[in-house]
Amino acid sequence: MIFNKKKNNEEVTDVFTKFLTKHNHRKTPERFSILNEVYSIDGHFDIDSLYEKMNKKNYNRLKRK
Repeated sequence: MIFNKKKNNEEVTDVFTKFLTKHNHRKTPERFSILNEVYSIDGHFDIDSLYEKMNKKNYNRLKRK
């Protein structure tokens, strides 16, 4: 099955936006950056590899606790 990545990304973003609105969470650029990175990765990943990948792309506002 072949997916249209742009359409799929728009659907995922729409679902995420509705979720954030429903639960009274802020819709921040950082959250959408993380969402886009997660959906750009093929296969499995862990949080450390996601953080490293985003850090290399200079997402300066991401912090680890």
